[in-house]
Amino acid sequence: MGVKKKGESTKQRIVRSATKLIYNNGYKNTSIDDILTDSDTTKGSFYYHFKNKDEVARAAVGKFYSYMKRTMLEPMNNNEKGSLDAISIMFDLITENMESQECAGGCLLGNMALEISDSREEMRVDLAEIFEDFKARLTEIIVKGQGLGEIRVDRDAGELANFIIAVMEGGLLLAKVMKEITPLKNSKDQALLFLHPVADAH
Repeated sequence: MGVKKKGESTKQRIVRSATKLIYNNGYKNTSIDDILTDSDTTKGSFYYHFKNKDEVARAAVGKFYSYMKRTMLEPMNNNEKGSLDAISIMFDLITENMESQECAGGCLLGNMALEISDSREEMRVDLAEIFEDFKARLTEIIVKGQGLGEIRVDRDAGELANFIIAVMEGGLLLAKVMKEITPLKNSKDQALLFLHPVADAH
């Protein structure tokens, strides 16, 4: 059975367990019974808060992204060393988490996009909105860096943000498949190199 946290509501406990299980095992390999066992919750309590597994999975994705924003994306705006440093730290945090998981898990958002985006439209829309928000936050950081001369200006900031997300997700995927952190570290190096003002001369 899962461990109940003092003061945590039943709904919060269900979402916490669903987030952990889907992250570790994938959406298809996580059943409602798995969530009930891990959260120490009855079926009646589960269906009081959620209609089905899809609904709790959408809540889990939202919880994961809220954590991402709080711990990784929002602090980027307060980085006094500049935009490149903020993006570098973002990659470092992702890499540290991946290493602590022994290159398992990867990115819940990317995993869900690969697993269910063609078959569950509501979740695809949720993920698309999340990635758009992620892009918008990175774009804001890049625009600041362009204004300070830290980041190349020959490419649109939104285009560069999309590039960073693609390189990051690709690095996470390769690290997960190869059980080796090097691809993710290389993705950081390539992303920073591509953003550097010197790159606009090529």
